[in-house]
Amino acid sequence: MTGKDSIRDCEVVVRTHEKTREDSIRDCEVVVRTHEKTRKNSIRYCEVVVKAHEKTRKDSIRDCEVVVRTHERTRKDSIRDFEVVVRTHERTRKDSIRDCEVVVRTHEMTGKDSIRYCEVVVRTHEREKTRKDNIRDSEVVMRTH
Repeated sequence: MTGKDSIRDCEVVVRTHEKTREDSIRDCEVVVRTHEKTRKNSIRYCEVVVKAHEKTRKDSIRDCEVVVRTHERTRKDSIRDFEVVVRTHERTRKDSIRDCEVVVRTHEMTGKDSIRYCEVVVRTHEREKTRKDNIRDSEVVMRTH
């Protein structure tokens, strides 16, 4: 909804946890929260949690791609499209993570057939492990209002 009574809150939390004992990625969590306040001061809340667990053998990792799409149509025939793409690629022999990409896309069509587009891209490249590193924790929080 547009106007002074609408509140847009988009929060993206990316957490990656690593353990080097078994050469595995244990946790990859993406939380997307959107809050919408309509003209009647009602709050709509949509939370999408994507969890991908990968265990590697012989220092090889599988590509994992998760796409979550939710469509919501309100009373005034407005279309809300939320797309979350999580891609994790390639662990090398030196136990480095090459690419972690999170793409959050929100499409909203109002009554006037105008399209609003918000894209948040979080990319982290090349984090190498040392022998003394057991657990790494990286958290990225991005908010757009």
